[in-house]
Amino acid sequence: MKVNVEIVTPVHIGSGSEYNNLEFLALEKKNIIIRYNLEKIFEYFYKNHKDSYKYFLDFISKSETSLNDFSKEHKNEMRPIIKKNLKEYSTYCSFLRYPLTKEEINNNKSWTDIDKIKEHVKTNNNAFIPGSSLKGAIRNSIFYNILNFNNKKDICKIIEKKDKNLNELMKYLHFTDSKTVKNVAVYGTKSFGTQRNTTSFLETIDETKKLNQLINFNYFTDYDENIHDLKEVYKNFLNIDVIFKAIKTFSDDIIDNEVDFALDNKLDDVVDIYDDLKKLNNNENSPLLRLGMGSGFLNMTTLLKLKNYDKNLFKGFKNKNNLGKPYDYDFPKTRRYILGNDKPLGWIKLSKQEEIV
Repeated sequence: MKVNVEIVTPVHIGSGSEYNNLEFLALEKKNIIIRYNLEKIFEYFYKNHKDSYKYFLDFISKSETSLNDFSKEHKNEMRPIIKKNLKEYSTYCSFLRYPLTKEEINNNKSWTDIDKIKEHVKTNNNAFIPGSSLKGAIRNSIFYNILNFNNKKDICKIIEKKDKNLNELMKYLHFTDSKTVKNVAVYGTKSFGTQRNTTSFLETIDETKKLNQLINFNYFTDYDENIHDLKEVYKNFLNIDVIFKAIKTFSDDIIDNEVDFALDNKLDDVVDIYDDLKKLNNNENSPLLRLGMGSGFLNMTTLLKLKNYDKNLFKGFKNKNNLGKPYDYDFPKTRRYILGNDKPLGWIKLSKQEEIV
């Protein structure tokens, strides 16, 4: 079965890499960030501007320098590169969303002075959502709902131990990577709940993007010997309608938890955003799902279920496993929101694709 995915809020799934301002040029008037191939720039200067080539090598060896600084000092040499960047010298382009004021970046800098950008996972320089990321998020939704069938005293044991039935079930659900997106969008994000008030910049698949035919959602009806050993409650999830219902239930509780956090911290805009998400988007035919950066510790580990069942039990489990401060019920205490509009990261919307007979 094919499933459509719509990006509701920007999604960042990190590649584990980041690049600094020696690798990209920010065109402020167009809100475009061009990531360059440094080897090709070296080659260009060596062939065409040997004096600048030597200066360039010396320039990039210094700390607190950027390609933007170099381009301002050497406009004549850089102009041919900028004009030809898309074909010869760039790796790819991205777009900066919600251009920032100097006060919104550390040390009162312009957004063209961004130090580092965290890279989204890509293939051939095109961004995508890995099937493994989607599978992990759906697995958590299923697990969260399965915990409904267990006594709350057993939940800690279930969370601590690997669930063999769930692992076996997930073998029957196969996911492919999404279709790719050519141009990523770079968003500034801020952390809330920490005194450091850190700002970071992320490549994302932008909101409103529709990645059709994202999943080859193949679940098998020809059960082998192993599936007969599964408990009946697990077998029920070999049905996409049941899975969608589980995702919707999980997302509802995540949103409620995020709204409580926003209310406690007087984040009115965040409350409004989540209220709109729940009212307008989340239903059993096309549920919301959260994945990637911003999805948070609670909804990535299903500890939200334990927290909702019994706060004292949750506190004991958390302290036993050295998660957060001993006295913090409101764990985790930090959230990350997008600069400029306070949106949370990582929300997507699933829907079944109509099959042509």
